[in-house]
Formats: sequence, C-alpha cells, structure tokens
Amino acid sequence: MIQLDLKGDFADVRGAVAATAYRVAQECLTNSLRHSAAREIVLRIERRTGVENALLVRVEDDGGGDAAKVAQSVGFGLTGIRERVTALGGSLSIARARRGLSVAATIPLAA
Repeated sequence: MIQLDLKGDFADVRGAVAATAYRVAQECLTNSLRHSAAREIVLRIERRTGVENALLVRVEDDGGGDAAKVAQSVGFGLTGIRERVTALGGSLSIARARRGLSVAATIPLAA
C-alpha cells in the first residue's frame, strides 16, 4: 500500500523545484518497491512556510534496510537526486525509520 500525505499549498511550486520534487518521489518510491520488502510506503510532501520556505519530500517504508549502507550507495538513482537537490541549495537525508528507511529531501522554494 502506498499512502500519499500532502500538507500545504502547492499552486505556485513550479520549474526546477517541482521537477526535482517529482524525481525524488519517483526514485524513492521505485527503490522502496524494488529493493525492500515494504508492505507500506508513505509519500509525504509538505510546503513549509515562514523562515524555512521549503518543500519537504519524504518517502518512508517498513521494508527494513540499512540506512548507512543506502546513504553510501553509489547507484545512479540516489546520486542523481542528491545532485539535483544540492544544486537547488537543498539537503537529502537517509535515516532509519520505525521499521524501515526514510529518505527526505528539503528543497528551498527560493531556488
């Protein structure tokens, strides 16, 4: 099961930020489906306002996995999204979730 959780107004999110958010979600969902034993995957997209003024894209699954090993992956997919997010002044984190992995990208909206 894949659950989508949206928070905030995305009407004016366009261009490179929108494309990068799409690619992050696409790659992380694909990785969860291909490389884990996940039964539940949650895609959260949140518009953070105020001082942060950023888009948060988080994919969390319950498929186990080793966050440290994934973070050091040299595969094209994660490397590509890491480069896209960094090029816009954002950050990408890969961490252990309750029962699996969490990959989160924070993309500044001023990008």
